Amino acid sequence: MEQIFDTPTVHRCHCSDPYLTVRTLLLTSVVLALVNLTGCEALPTRVTERFATVEPQEREIEKNKGVVFQAVGVAFKKMNFTISRSLEAQGIVVARSSIRSDDAFREARQYEFDIKLREFGEGATKISVRLQEQVEGDLKAGATSQVLRSHGLYDAFFEALDQALAEVTASPAPAAN
Repeated sequence: MEQIFDTPTVHRCHCSDPYLTVRTLLLTSVVLALVNLTGCEALPTRVTERFATVEPQEREIEKNKGVVFQAVGVAFKKMNFTISRSLEAQGIVVARSSIRSDDAFREARQYEFDIKLREFGEGATKISVRLQEQVEGDLKAGATSQVLRSHGLYDAFFEALDQALAEVTASPAPAAN
């Protein structure tokens, strides 16, 4: 009678196969090199714009910082914005619009201006303006906030500022008691 012995079978793990390991490593290296070479240009424009830093809109005004600061306050009153923060010495003004709700889409929207004033030269001021939009809508989506690159409110602010500068400059300074 013939005797059959159980011979142990050797199971090979694919991860221990040196050929497969080198091939996987080479493929991973090629993929990483391609991703590295394409860089951020390969990302959709909308994604890169969403996370890119938005530079403020800047103007140079041939008036001293105190006059420009006063004119900024007048401009926001004309635009029906509420000043929530005002620091003249630091040249900071933050103003917010009223909350505008849209019943059709069930969302609320508010705009916030962030103004920074810096003196430069003699009797000149540089004004930096950022506009942020805050939207709160569907409960699932929550609130969003983003700095806007361009918006009609930038133009409206600078127009109101020009008018306010003319008014502030034309009006006599209050007499000191």
